[in-house]
Amino acid sequence: MEKIDIHRKPKGLYRFLSRIPGYLYRIGFSSIFGASMLILSTKGRKSGKTFRVPLGYARKVGCVYVAALYKSSDWYRNAIKNPEVEIQIGKIHMKAHASKVDDLEEKAKAYRAIVRANGERGAKTFYYTKPTMNNEEIGNIGKELPIIRFEIKG
Repeated sequence: MEKIDIHRKPKGLYRFLSRIPGYLYRIGFSSIFGASMLILSTKGRKSGKTFRVPLGYARKVGCVYVAALYKSSDWYRNAIKNPEVEIQIGKIHMKAHASKVDDLEEKAKAYRAIVRANGERGAKTFYYTKPTMNNEEIGNIGKELPIIRFEIKG
């Protein structure tokens, strides 16, 4: 099994290019990304400013699951520190509460749903994982590939 580089953050041109989908999504071009992208709005854990980031997701009844590439992702740390967040899916804005998924069975189901929603290429490209991992393999990388549940309010 491949080891995930949890310290790698986007830099330079890659960082610039990785922000383009979020800008396009927010100005009304959400349909070009299909149904598997949302915009997460979090409050900065230090600054208190609002930050928005586009993420792949899977939706289940009453909640949304997102996998972080690494625990040092700013959006991940912001959502854990300030769990009251806003999610935008298409033109719909929803308030939600963020929490880490620790249960192995729930984490495995969420991971598989995220892979189905975002495609196998997404699993390999964004999470550096095999889309066909079994529950034990998902459990082994669980510390390095955190999954967050956003429970929709109202």
